[in-house]
Amino acid sequence: MAHLTTDPSDRARWVCLMAVYINASKTLPDGRKISKEKAVKDPTLEEIKKALELKRCGLKFDIEKKRYPRDFMELGRFRVQLKDAEGNDCNPAISSRKALFEFVAEAIKKSPERAAKLKEQQMQAAAAAKAEVSAQQSAGKKGKRGRRGKR
Repeated sequence: MAHLTTDPSDRARWVCLMAVYINASKTLPDGRKISKEKAVKDPTLEEIKKALELKRCGLKFDIEKKRYPRDFMELGRFRVQLKDAEGNDCNPAISSRKALFEFVAEAIKKSPERAAKLKEQQMQAAAAAKAEVSAQQSAGKKGKRGRRGKR
């Protein structure tokens, strides 16, 4: 238990990170911990894992099969070590929980997989909008018969 030890390198003292904390589609009461501008829309566990595995991150982490209490369908919790046994930061650029959340969100935004996923979603949305416009145009052309009944 965290309250039984003061050693910052003990696993019980590591910082918890869940996907909800950096999800832009969640509200603050739903569990988002950083601003919406810095957050990522619907991050996956795989994206968070890749962000933590980056060389510039340099932090130890574990994945636990835990669920988020406010949204029980959210599976997966990361435990991340921010401080070593002497109490020094493992990565000077990431010295707090909030800095960790912002770093992970920024790394996910910059990942090539996320960029390809966003591009694909934009193309699908554009195709759906084009199909909707063409359906509306074809529904509006009824000819003389269609107009006679409306008088």
